[in-house]
Order: sequence, then structure tokens, then C-alpha cells
Amino acid sequence: MASLVPYLVWLFILVFCLFVGYLLYRDHQVRSLARLKAEEELLLICDKLSNAVRILPDRYLPIELKSMLLTYIVNGYTKLANHPFTMEQLSYKKEMTLLFEEIYSDTYIASDEKVVTAGRLEQVQHALLKIPTFIKRQTELRQIDRASAKDYLEKIRYCHALAKIDILMKQGDDLLDMDKKASALEHYRTALTDAEKINLLVACDDLIKTITRSIQQVEKQLHINQNVQQINER
Repeated sequence: MASLVPYLVWLFILVFCLFVGYLLYRDHQVRSLARLKAEEELLLICDKLSNAVRILPDRYLPIELKSMLLTYIVNGYTKLANHPFTMEQLSYKKEMTLLFEEIYSDTYIASDEKVVTAGRLEQVQHALLKIPTFIKRQTELRQIDRASAKDYLEKIRYCHALAKIDILMKQGDDLLDMDKKASALEHYRTALTDAEKINLLVACDDLIKTITRSIQQVEKQLHINQNVQQINER
């Protein structure tokens, strides 16, 4: 029996080593899967935000918010340098990096492109809806302070409304060109109502003044036409 003791000790050591090896292997697998999942989530976020930045004109994406998004996107793609990218993702990475460098240059000029079609309005508003979830998540992770997050979210709500107001104004202008003053006035008044609502959240006095001037001009024309009609009927 005593002669079996060394063998039992070595057997115990072997089993112990195998068990420890299994635990280390399992821990490595768990860590690898967790890292892969985190990389996939980061890549998905970067792709979504890149798509939103590509769609949104500067008019509907304030420069400070755009800068923050681009910083996150570029840093995210850089962290994923060893991750396999699709051709589309490589295109995103290149485009966002160039835009990041451009936006921090002294020669960058923000565009004032406006929504002019219903299809474009849908694109812009859908793109804007992708950003609040990201901002809230970053706030939870304490990557964005609450004051900044609140400011970003208010700006997004404003831009969402602004896109709708812009197309209402464009439709009103088109109706005015077709001499449909009453219909144009209706569009302008709807735009004013939307502007006054969003003004409770984000000050937009200049926008309200612009819309008000359009309304007053059309009302003046309608009043003149009405007076002319009354004179002709006498």
C-alpha cells in the first residue's frame, strides 16, 4: 500500500494541474467572448453613429455635438484596429477620420443645407433618433456629464423640429409661387406653431421672426387682394 502513495500523489498533482488548466482555459474563453462581444457592440455603435453623421447636414447637427460624436467614432474605430472590417466599415472609418480632421481645422465651414423633400425629412429625423440612446448610455457610464447630456438632448429635439419647420416653409414658398396664398399661409402658421413649441425648450427667436415676417407678407397680400375684390364688386 505504501508503494502506491507516490503514484497517488502524482495522480493527485496531475488531476489538480488538469483542473487548474481547465479553469484557466475556461476563464480565457469567457474573457475572449466578453471582449469579442464588447468589440461587436462598439463596432455597431460606431457604424450607427457614422451613418447618422453622414446623413445629417450641419444645420441639424450642431458643431459641438458633431465634434463629440466624431471623437467617439474615430477613437472607437482606432480601438478596433485588429477587428475584421467590412468594406462599408472601412469606408466609414476613412470618411469619419477625414471629417474629424476637417472639423477641427481652421478652414471648416458649416453647411446650411435644409430639408426640402418629405423623403429627406424622414431620413434626417430618423438619423437624429439614433443619437439620444447613445448619449443616455454615455451619461450612465459617466463619459458625458449630465449638464452636457441635457444640452445635447435639447439640441436634438430642436433640430428634429427644425427639419419639419424647414420643409413646411419650403412647401409654403412653393404654394406662394403657385399663387396659392391661403394654403401657403396655412403652412407658415403651422411652422410658427411648431417653432413656438420648441422655443419653450430652446430659444429660437430669429426663426420665429423669420416665419412671422413670411406670415405678415402673405396676410398683407391677401388683405390687398380682398380690398381690390370688394372695390370691384361695388
